[in-house]
This record gives sequence, structure tokens and C-alpha cells, in this order.
Amino acid sequence: MGAPGLSLTLLADPVPDEVAGFCCSDPQDLRDFLVDDAARYVRNRLARVYLGWEGSTLIGFFSLSCALVRFEELSKEVRSSSELHPAGDERAIPVVLLGRLATDERCRSQGKGTWLFDQAVSIAKFSVAPHVGCRFLALDANYERVEWYERRGCQVLGPVGIPPATTRMGFDLFPPT
Repeated sequence: MGAPGLSLTLLADPVPDEVAGFCCSDPQDLRDFLVDDAARYVRNRLARVYLGWEGSTLIGFFSLSCALVRFEELSKEVRSSSELHPAGDERAIPVVLLGRLATDERCRSQGKGTWLFDQAVSIAKFSVAPHVGCRFLALDANYERVEWYERRGCQVLGPVGIPPATTRMGFDLFPPT
């Protein structure tokens, strides 16, 4: 899973020293998660955290975990354009959750965030979906990032919030043909 010079590794103990130097001030909580919480999430199996590298330079990260999206939260377009009709009390859709994605601010506007997003989609589609039921990669985008995710094929699943709220979005791993 790589592009020339780019590679992906799982966060593990000990945490690489480069993590402490990660610069992401927009929003700051993304850096705080990586530096302060990511190793605990990994130890407790709450998420897998993937680190993106260019050579020995940390360019960004993302986390993946499992989640449910309530069927009622899906937009009318998503509900009506697919065959997602949960039966009985099963009113939720299993998804792979892209919990966080951030690039180091020194790497912005170089396509590395898109590369990280593509890696997350690839893992969800080819490593997770063959073994568990899931149709979407879901994420909660910061309001300012909704358009960025839309340009990569994500759809708003629920109503768009007011800043600093997040917006639930989804990427259909297996769109109807």
C-alpha cells in the first residue's frame, strides 16, 4: 500500500519519537489524540492507528474502528438510492469508522491527505469488508473539511452542523452498479 516514497505502518509500543513532533494545529485535538491518546486506544483495541511516512518523516495518521450508523441518520438520498433496508429492530448499519485523519501542517496541499484517505478506504474495502458486514466508511468531518471529503466521493449522511460541530459523512465502499 504505497506510492513512491510513502509508506504506512501501524502505531505500536513503543510509540515512535516522531509522533511528539507532529504539527497539526487545525484542529488541535487531532494532534492531541495522536500524542496523548492513540497508544491507549491501540492497547485497548478501541482503534487501529495508522501512521503515514515519507521516508523517515511522519506525514500524517488516521484511525479506524467499528461503529454503527442509525438508519434514520442516513440522508433520504442515501436511503432511497440503495438497498439498505434493515429488518425488524435492526435499525443500524455497520460501518468502518474513520475516527481521525490528519496531515502534518508542513505537508499540506501536497496530496498526502488524499493518499492517507485512499489508504483508509483500501483497508476498509479489502481488509475489513471481506470478513465482516460493512457497506460504508463513515466519518465525522469538521465543518470546514466537508467539501474536502465530498471531493473524494463522500456523501453527507446527516444534516450539516454549525461550526464547530462535525458532520457525519459516508463513503460507499460498494456502490450499486
